[in-house]
Amino acid sequence: MSSNRTFFNLTASGYDLLTHQALWSAQVERLIDALGESDDLSRVRHVLDVGCGPGQSAFGLARRLPHAQILGVDVADRMIARARQHHRGRYSALKNLRFERADVYALPADLPPFDLIVGHSFLYLLPDRKGALSALGAALGPGGRLALLEPNADASLPHATAGALTNPDARQHALRHPVSTGRFALSMVGWRLASRSRAPMRQSTLRTLLQGAGLVDISVRPTLGDLGLMAIARRKG
Repeated sequence: MSSNRTFFNLTASGYDLLTHQALWSAQVERLIDALGESDDLSRVRHVLDVGCGPGQSAFGLARRLPHAQILGVDVADRMIARARQHHRGRYSALKNLRFERADVYALPADLPPFDLIVGHSFLYLLPDRKGALSALGAALGPGGRLALLEPNADASLPHATAGALTNPDARQHALRHPVSTGRFALSMVGWRLASRSRAPMRQSTLRTLLQGAGLVDISVRPTLGDLGLMAIARRKG
């Protein structure tokens, strides 16, 4: 885990630049939308954002769930420092969140049981994925939900690019927001390259890991032009 901490401390500024854009935030919104298909999100009170990086995912959660308390955690001190800086600056109106440095394998013991835990592309970076999911399952309250977005081992970047180019909505967004679209494209290329060096997961692998952590009601499906996998599961109770 120390190697991950060092890597993300060194790359915090570049990661922040690439992910601080609307299309990246929209992927977090998709996770929330998927949960809303089967859950009453008004009952969600405590939310954990794991591997929150410079905070973009947590800010999206705080906007979509204003009635809930959001805690963003990351193993890298510089990521947390950037998240807090953004919170004090452009996101100061969001009063329902805070950021702390924490290790997913050893979350603070005084945290409340979480109704929802969200992870945006962090699991594939970990050496002990089963241990991480077991720790997160234990941090959920009875009936709590886990929502993950992870890179898909079976994805094709050229195929995803071709699909985006033929999508009229995507083309219109690119024309209206060229800088944001460019950042998003670079982040997807970087995500794909990084994931190939860290053994990204297939649908069956991710499902097996979630089952091994004792979670139920598991759904795993492709997203982002098949570049990603969206997984949702529940703790029994």
